Amino acid sequence: TSVVAGVTVDFYWPQARLVVEIDGWAFHRSHRAFEDDRDRDAKLQLAGCDVLRFTKLGLDRAPAAVERMLSISAGGEPAAASGP
Repeated sequence: TSVVAGVTVDFYWPQARLVVEIDGWAFHRSHRAFEDDRDRDAKLQLAGCDVLRFTKLGLDRAPAAVERMLSISAGGEPAAASGP
């Protein structure tokens, strides 16, 4: 995890100003979580970051597609990510 603009994020590529959040059902099944995520995204975007969200299920089912999107969004290979 990293902290960007006061927000703890799942992954951050500083050179691309790219934040990636992985959303699992366990933590995102309420209206409050939905609203909180929109607020977080707005703070990050105002700080100049692009935010991509993927579901845990989507990541598990199609990791190659997620990897392609990350590579394109980060402007190349996303190997320099910081995170777990």
